[in-house]
Amino acid sequence: MFGWLKKNIGFICIAFVILTLITPSLLTRHGFYCFDFSQTGSIGDTIGGITAPFLGLLSITLLYLTLKEQINFNKIQRSASDLDVLLKLQDRIEKLSNDIRYEVFENQNTSVLTTCNGINDLNKLSGPYYILSDKLDVLLIHLLVIKKTCELFYGISSNSDLDTSIKTSIKDIIDGYYNKIRQFEEAKANNHIHIRLTIDELLSDLLES
Repeated sequence: MFGWLKKNIGFICIAFVILTLITPSLLTRHGFYCFDFSQTGSIGDTIGGITAPFLGLLSITLLYLTLKEQINFNKIQRSASDLDVLLKLQDRIEKLSNDIRYEVFENQNTSVLTTCNGINDLNKLSGPYYILSDKLDVLLIHLLVIKKTCELFYGISSNSDLDTSIKTSIKDIIDGYYNKIRQFEEAKANNHIHIRLTIDELLSDLLES
């Protein structure tokens, strides 16, 4: 209905104007005995009474179209704002994930260090590599920040009026980062992360024993 009104609004306005102009003339002509208002005392009131319904209906139609356009505009503005926020969160998550830096040992006894870069290197810690316990604590804080940012993205995306295909395309990227963190957390919970004690911790263990 709204689409038809919007498409034919010009024709509707012209039709109402024509009806408004010709109706008083037609209804006050001689010969229309059933609708003969030519002898009406106050012809102005008569014409006003005849044309008022047409003008009122035209005003209501234009007001309806204006309100619908305003609603659509507000929806577009809100979607554009949501998209901007989601894209900024995506950039933030990607930057945090790429900024991850930590060093690992190739085995428990070696002193040779290997630098790991980015979130994709997390799987090395569930392999043959060892990380110092204090470095692991720093890494866990970094991963927690990324995880919370991902969850913020999910919350905004689920409540957004953005097109589903747009939200899904961005969400698929965020899922990649989020799932890697979840896999790392599961590996740590199952004691699959190889942790090497610091010198201070080793000395403390020796003193306690």
